[in-house]
Amino acid sequence: MRNAGCSGSAAKAMAGIADALQAALQHHSTGNLAEAERIYRQILAFDPRHADSLHLLGVIAFHAGRTEAASELIQRAIAVKPSAPEYHSNLGNVLEASGSLEEAIASYRHALVLRPGYADAHFNLGNAYSKGNLLEQAVACYQASLRLRPEYPPAWLNMGNALRSLGRIPEAL
Repeated sequence: MRNAGCSGSAAKAMAGIADALQAALQHHSTGNLAEAERIYRQILAFDPRHADSLHLLGVIAFHAGRTEAASELIQRAIAVKPSAPEYHSNLGNVLEASGSLEEAIASYRHALVLRPGYADAHFNLGNAYSKGNLLEQAVACYQASLRLRPEYPPAWLNMGNALRSLGRIPEAL
């Protein structure tokens, strides 16, 4: 009987975390980042290894310009849940913004190993290649992104710019 009570309490706690995460995601998606952050921190106070909260708190830190905190939080999330391609792609964004281009490229590539059809990771990898003046690779990544998400104007724009830089003006147009 005691075990049933414990598992019932655990189920309630899990449901409470799921509800809190949904509320945080709602705040996050509507731009109420302060409230989302507060809820993510509450979840982490209860479960310090909650991967989604660590990751999303890292994303908030990144958007606030706190790249060191963002990197640390997202890396902690990856340590808990290494199979999440979004975590690796977002870590790549942080690393790229921090000037660690080779590490960013490795993170984007890892995201694509986990999910080859991840359009955003192809796009992000293309941006990193472009920044590193690896323009042929950048074009290939933008093309891969556009095969998966044809109506994505930033990929079309960035691909056109890379093609122009390669002197392939008719294709760029």
